[in-house]
Amino acid sequence: MEFSEKLKLMRKEAGLTQEELAGRLHITRQAVSNYEQGRGYPSIDILVSVAELFKVSLDELLSANGVRRQTRLILALLAEACACIFVAMLAVYFRVQRGGLLLPFLAEIAFAFFFPVLAALIGAFMQVSPPKRNKFFGYRTKRSMKSDTAWAFAQAATAELFCKTALAMFGVVAVYAVAAIFLRSVADMVAPVCLSTLFIAALIAVVCVVEHKLKKLFG
Repeated sequence: MEFSEKLKLMRKEAGLTQEELAGRLHITRQAVSNYEQGRGYPSIDILVSVAELFKVSLDELLSANGVRRQTRLILALLAEACACIFVAMLAVYFRVQRGGLLLPFLAEIAFAFFFPVLAALIGAFMQVSPPKRNKFFGYRTKRSMKSDTAWAFAQAATAELFCKTALAMFGVVAVYAVAAIFLRSVADMVAPVCLSTLFIAALIAVVCVVEHKLKKLFG
């Protein structure tokens, strides 16, 4: 059953109007109408509120449209990664044509790809195979371990944010690969360090955002 159908059915079984449901979820009635007609899909935060309101698991709500959403995100990642690799190959070609050394530049490009590939792999893995609470792997913090709903939310939110961060990172790497054609000497060595610092900060930001959401939703 699609999420739109599930939401409409649960609302009617609870005897709520769209206006009443919107009030409890702190969203507009139009948003509820869009969800029920399949014209939109709620954020993870709203899904948690729906799960808690109707006493269902987050996994149950994510099982329909959520799978499609995850698939689209992973496909977008693959497409952008391939485009980024193509741009990097062109950058290597033009760098060599300009008389640059091949091996050092290849090392720079490989280093630039490390963090986006890492973020993409973690995000995709957590999307496809959400970690269980009784396993070591997963987003494990005091807040995420409070309940099954908190755990499911933390894994889903982390996976989605890692994938979106990886998308942004691949875009940055593509821009860097083009700019690196013209870099020389000191700039050639400093740029990868700046890039890695930016990427590490982005990954830390993911953790901060998830923790903020957990605190807001679960206290």
